Amino acid sequence: MKALRRTVFWQSGAVILCGLVSWVAAGSVAGISSLLGGLVCALPSMLVVLLMHLFRNQQAHPLAIFYTNS
Repeated sequence: MKALRRTVFWQSGAVILCGLVSWVAAGSVAGISSLLGGLVCALPSMLVVLLMHLFRNQQAHPLAIFYTNS
């Protein structure tokens, strides 16, 4: 779990860095486009890690984070 959080942290850092570099190199439209494009990949990763953290005591099943046994 710690490795997944670290991966998402570095992925988010790379998104921010690429957005800033493209903002400086090509202007504000390119910077915003780069940030939004990076968030398309980073946000689902953050969501999966969050759900895995919330349901970490569930049965070990690949789809266990998407449903609960009520």
